[in-house]
Amino acid sequence: MDLELALIHARHLSEVAMWICIRCKAEVTPDDSLPVIDDFGVCFICPQCGRRNRLKNIGENAEIVLMQIDPPE
Repeated sequence: MDLELALIHARHLSEVAMWICIRCKAEVTPDDSLPVIDDFGVCFICPQCGRRNRLKNIGENAEIVLMQIDPPE
C-alpha cells in the first residue's frame, strides 16, 4: 500500500474521534479533512480557516494511527 493510500485508510484506524484546529478551535473529524502529505510532513487542513495542523503516526507494527502534534492555542 503506498503512503497516500495508507493515509486515506488511516482515518479508519485513528484512535482519535476528532482533531481540533490550532487556530480557530474547530472540531474536525478525519472524514471532514483527510490527512495530506506535503513538504513539511503529514497534516490536515482545517476546512473552516485553512490552517495547516501537524499530525504524526503513533501506530506500531505498520499500523497507521494519526495523532495531532500541536495542542490548540
